Amino acid sequence: MVNKILTTGILLIGITLAINGVTVKADDLLASASSAVNDANFYQFRTALDLYYIDHGNYPNINGGSALIDVLKNENYIKENKPINSDSFNYQVKNDGQDYLLEIKQ
Repeated sequence: MVNKILTTGILLIGITLAINGVTVKADDLLASASSAVNDANFYQFRTALDLYYIDHGNYPNINGGSALIDVLKNENYIKENKPINSDSFNYQVKNDGQDYLLEIKQ
């Protein structure tokens, strides 16, 4: 009887540790995936901004992530298949449209 209780206790502890280990790994994977998506979006915005500059001779003369998405989407530099969270990054135009600041908000 004592062996069964001890075995059951050890099994419960083992299962709990295994589940928590999987949960931690899943959280790490989700954080890593989210970071990768942000990096990819960041790169795509830079590419779209460079194409915009080539076509117009300056970068969009607006400030803010939402305004940037609107300009790039309306002029067909990006497609919005899935909603882009404009709160996840910041855009500011500099030097009368000759430079810009694009940063991911942490």
